Amino acid sequence: MAVGQPEETRQAVRATSAAPGPACADPRRRAAATGLTRVQVWLFAVLVTLAGCLLATGRLWAVLRVGVGLGVLAAAAVRLAACAVPPPPPPRPEQAPDGGWPVYTVILALYREAEITPQLIAAIAALDYPRNRLQVIAAVEADDVATVSACWRAGRALGLELAFAEGDAPRTKPRALNAALTRTRGDLVVVYDAEDRPHPLQLREAALAFAQAGPRVAVLQAPLRIADAPGLRELQHQFRLEYAALFDVLLPFLARVGLPFPLGGTSNHIRREVLRELGGWDPWNVTEDADLGYLIVRAGYRADVIRLPTLETAPHRTQAWIAQRARWLKGHMQTFGVHSRDLRALGWRGAASLVLCLGFGVASAGLQGPVALWLLWVGAPMAVGLGGPGLAPFDALVLGLGWSSALACMAVGVRRAGGDLRWRSLALAPAFWALQSVALARALWQLRTCPHHWDKTDHSPDPVGAIRRRPLDGTAESGLSGGGEQLPSLPFRRGDDASHRPMG
Repeated sequence: MAVGQPEETRQAVRATSAAPGPACADPRRRAAATGLTRVQVWLFAVLVTLAGCLLATGRLWAVLRVGVGLGVLAAAAVRLAACAVPPPPPPRPEQAPDGGWPVYTVILALYREAEITPQLIAAIAALDYPRNRLQVIAAVEADDVATVSACWRAGRALGLELAFAEGDAPRTKPRALNAALTRTRGDLVVVYDAEDRPHPLQLREAALAFAQAGPRVAVLQAPLRIADAPGLRELQHQFRLEYAALFDVLLPFLARVGLPFPLGGTSNHIRREVLRELGGWDPWNVTEDADLGYLIVRAGYRADVIRLPTLETAPHRTQAWIAQRARWLKGHMQTFGVHSRDLRALGWRGAASLVLCLGFGVASAGLQGPVALWLLWVGAPMAVGLGGPGLAPFDALVLGLGWSSALACMAVGVRRAGGDLRWRSLALAPAFWALQSVALARALWQLRTCPHHWDKTDHSPDPVGAIRRRPLDGTAESGLSGGGEQLPSLPFRRGDDASHRPMG
């Protein structure tokens, strides 16, 4: 430890470094560190050669137009089907599973988060789960003195443990999570980020869902929602629409029809034995969540969803949004490259999901900006009465169905989440999508120059008090955003019962 660190921080380091758990991170989990394989390089060269031949014959644009159009129409069909399929039923609290409530390990991923740490720990303390079955670990960096001190001060009453990231891997979130994984004692593990406020009953719902599901269900993804609070900027409203479409419409649909999906970076509940079997997270992948979503498929497991959400705060500055989105796109390209090395191991469902969720997502990000410019070129002369080339019927169909299906997903998602739909934000969504092309340009540059660099998103405590202390009884809601289904009265004790004591 560096000279000048507080005594409480030095005590925390000694206490948490004294008895490390058994090692579990598989050194082979470095798939994203190796880049493209020889076969992938050869296939890429073939595609470039084919594109050059089409360009020379003047047919490249026609092939791309039809290929992209058919891809957009396929994605639109999936979105519309997802809007039509009802969500899973709301959770119904029951008595503890056979054998009692499993031990749960909550891992908090923290780096340079001293300011928001007390808010996160307050949200974890509000979880309604037996305290003698709960282990809470903060995954931190040893030189992040401020965050370590904040954890030590705010987490003592919760029995918070510290796990320090070590090794020569890049300074990424999965590297820190692997350090925490060596100390886990829970049968189930969940990961939360610094800005998260999980629903108080989320752990109970996940534990019951695992008990009722078959052994092949390895992961349960909780929906992430942006807190609908006064004073949100338009960028945050757009983020809220995007999350609603993904977590309340698309992922439940994919889970229902048996298709794999990339996990969210937080609020994924995992069976510990499966996680250890897989070798933990890949520290070289900057979207370890998406990678894990397909890794479990290769191992013969599957993922499902639960209903009780986690509230988050979206970035409010464009620069921060672009940096975060660039990291996501870079990680999705890494994940696509890793798992496309052997599509047979994914099966047809996994391969279809990989192309639809990651491949199409990255391609869509690259197309949004050029499409917006093309529409300006086509529409501006017509708007001032000068005529113009106009839209071909096929192009109009692709554009209309592509955008309308995406907007429909957003509207349905907000309604399912129990929130208020802002029509102004819905109308501005296509302009917001064009920013994704800027983020993709940054992602491509970083993939070439610093593929494992982690663009840190800074977080601040919620200024409007979005942690809403819901009573843990029949008035608790599954939405936490002003609506949602009513839950029946709980037949078990509250998490703050005096008999619920921390593990250890």
